[in-house]
Amino acid sequence: MKYMTGVAAGMACLEGDGVIHRNLRCANLLISEDDTCKISDYGMGTKEDIKKGIRFPIKWTAPEAYAQQIFTSKSDVWSFGVVIYEVFSYGKEPYEGMDPREVFTNVFQEGERLSPPGECRSPWSSIMPQCFHLNPEKRPNFQTIKTQTHGGSE
Repeated sequence: MKYMTGVAAGMACLEGDGVIHRNLRCANLLISEDDTCKISDYGMGTKEDIKKGIRFPIKWTAPEAYAQQIFTSKSDVWSFGVVIYEVFSYGKEPYEGMDPREVFTNVFQEGERLSPPGECRSPWSSIMPQCFHLNPEKRPNFQTIKTQTHGGSE
């Protein structure tokens, strides 16, 4: 759980600085020698809009980012929900067995969402579904997630 609180705190910091990561997933998290979780791979992270045509991992990508290439910190929140799934399923691939077209149809058009894995406990089990609201404005921001997970302390 401490790794997840670290990711939430790191993403709250990026969000506060106006940086959109655009590629948040477990493959881009590193554990340092002092056993803290670090967010990496800022290749797509920027304060500016990215030109259309960039490739991104659909299984971690919010519907508005995939369909309209609208990236905000709220699209990073969607990805964070997928990270919660990855962590508490012990690295299981999200939407396992689905190709990108199936993910688009099942998730974006039919409303299928990842469910919290059995090992996922509060507060993560209640935060995860909030991350998957179709309307980005209804998703929590990272400061809210940080507060829910460790009182907003540094």
